[in-house]
Amino acid sequence: AIVSIENLGNTTATGGVTIALAAVPETAPTSPPDVIATLTRSRIHLKPGGRLKLPVHFLTPTHVARGSYQITASISSPHYAP
Repeated sequence: AIVSIENLGNTTATGGVTIALAAVPETAPTSPPDVIATLTRSRIHLKPGGRLKLPVHFLTPTHVARGSYQITASISSPHYAP
């Protein structure tokens, strides 16, 4: 998976981020998301309007049943509010 991070602010974004990938079954879209991978990037540096594409490699966890899923990414940082 490739996760794209874009700085929509007016100052340079620096610091660490954590990216969590979650799967939601297409047959039950109201089910709570199941986190299937987490990536921590200790340092980013994005100028205003800048974009960074990060590859996220993962193996599907054994507890995830076969089927079709929607994958979502959430990005968090202790330095910035969403």
